[in-house]
Amino acid sequence: MLVVILAGGEGSRMGGGKPLRQLGGESLIDRAVRRALSWSSDVRAALRGADQAGAIRVPALLDDPDIWGPLAGLTSGLRAARAEGSSQVLTLPCDMPFLPDDMAERLAEAAGEGVALASSGGQLHPVCGLWPVSALDSVASY
Repeated sequence: MLVVILAGGEGSRMGGGKPLRQLGGESLIDRAVRRALSWSSDVRAALRGADQAGAIRVPALLDDPDIWGPLAGLTSGLRAARAEGSSQVLTLPCDMPFLPDDMAERLAEAAGEGVALASSGGQLHPVCGLWPVSALDSVASY
């Protein structure tokens, strides 16, 4: 399973530079990388630009400039997974530093062969999802 950290947003609501914002002495992107590596050794960061997150411990995927928002990161992750022969992509945003330890496991149980999205308090969180690579075929029409 490929884990893709969605870090391409500008973070304008938090003053810009979202991936590099600090929480507890650690950048949001570094926190997300640490969490993602606890779920898989195959981790990438989806970014709008190569310099957006500074020096990170995982390879970067650059978002398609014609696609906006988290869908751009999902698309680049699905493309990378397809090229490598992976069957699923787990997405998590860099600005959710307190995701549950068992999120990946719970999404895998719920997904089966389809998509599973996280939810809490009755709200769906589609940026935290487990996606089959076949979802890439629906991106263009979406």
